[in-house]
Amino acid sequence: MAFYGVLYALFDRYLWRNSLVHRLGLVRIPNLTGRWHGYLITSFDGHVKRHDLMINIFQSWTQIVVYLTTPMSISRSCAAVIQVDDRKALR
Repeated sequence: MAFYGVLYALFDRYLWRNSLVHRLGLVRIPNLTGRWHGYLITSFDGHVKRHDLMINIFQSWTQIVVYLTTPMSISRSCAAVIQVDDRKALR
């Protein structure tokens, strides 16, 4: 049981990101880990101004944490869904 626990932990943290694992079809979840920069346009100010933002994403195979930072606020989300299209279901 310890062997499977170690294997699961390795897969959850590292192995799922491997391109071979994706090519074999074992994992379809995209790796979004990293720092992303962009902007937000909101109806709050009548869509007039672009608000700069930065998103930091920390991800494993089973978990994702997203930090959003703007000049005015910081937020953290630990609940998310990544929906991957199932091409077979669309036919």
